[in-house]
Amino acid sequence: MKKLFFLFLLSPFLAQAQDQAQPQTQDDKGVHFEHELSWAAIQAKAKAENKYIFMDCFTTWCGPCRFMSATIFPQEETGNYFKDKFISVKVQLDTTAKDADNIKAWYADGHDIAVKYGVRAYPTYLIFAPDGHAIHRMVGSRPDGKDVAYAWLTTQTDLLSRDALYLQDVYTKKSTDKYFSTFTDHVPEVDKALGPGFAEAKVRNVFLVEATDRTPGDNRPPDWTAIQKKIAEKLPAQAAELTARAKISYYMGKKDWPGFEKAMVAYMKSYSDKITDDEINNIAWSVFQGCPDMTCVSDVLDWSKRLKDNHVAGYMDTYANILYKLGKKDDAIALETKAVGLASESDKASFLETIDKMKKGEKTW
Repeated sequence: MKKLFFLFLLSPFLAQAQDQAQPQTQDDKGVHFEHELSWAAIQAKAKAENKYIFMDCFTTWCGPCRFMSATIFPQEETGNYFKDKFISVKVQLDTTAKDADNIKAWYADGHDIAVKYGVRAYPTYLIFAPDGHAIHRMVGSRPDGKDVAYAWLTTQTDLLSRDALYLQDVYTKKSTDKYFSTFTDHVPEVDKALGPGFAEAKVRNVFLVEATDRTPGDNRPPDWTAIQKKIAEKLPAQAAELTARAKISYYMGKKDWPGFEKAMVAYMKSYSDKITDDEINNIAWSVFQGCPDMTCVSDVLDWSKRLKDNHVAGYMDTYANILYKLGKKDDAIALETKAVGLASESDKASFLETIDKMKKGEKTW
């Protein structure tokens, strides 16, 4: 297990917490901790969803632990950061007469975890990769994440190891970040360690986020020429395509549907082979739900038509809903019925409910 790894997790929130005088009330906007699942179930869920596990090892008498629970974990910003990356769980490592059954159910696993990972001070945070192996142990309530993480990386002789690459991935958010070049200059090594296509997806995401990221209050239109030039410095062959893709995200984010429609049609005309079915599905669903212009919705049928033939239930459901919104009720019900046949047991009820609404002429958006 690599020390100092993943200190990024809490540092932005912990640093600001030192200046907060009043604790916040826990609500559903903060970090969601699993309270009813066993350790085995947590591990299985993380593997199935390809998420990291964040484990808060605490005791009932620990002051810093209570501070974190009352002040940091309930913050909406913290919750937003954790929700799509981690399965989070709290593990109480002392025992009291008032312990609930779900706490008692963890006694044995908690003891084993404390012994295996040397948990002797509180709070201790353990981070596990989606495959279940521990990648970091962190003690205390105020780590200086980025500086310590960078310091650890400077001690490593192999910056292309899996653990080192995990950390570089976490801290690489901009093309100007220190380790961005790892993902442009060492594609085979990154893909071997983190999975096929990881490096390209990382670089694309960085440029797409940068292209559409705006300072609050800055309403100036993007300088697309400058953006393409910047991308071309690292990815000359992909600069035009990435710029065109960024326009889609930008106009959709602003709900500028005429601008979006123009950008989407232009992109699909030149680069339809570059966009994944999952991206098309997400974009099509956003248009279906948010665009009030039926001309815009109608155009979706053309550039997303490959969804209906994909044999993925969720994609077919999206296309069926678009058909229905455009008044093609019979076609929509027929396609949604096919989607039910392909859907998992957990999704079938939702698709059947959609069919019922369609038959009744009710809105599905």
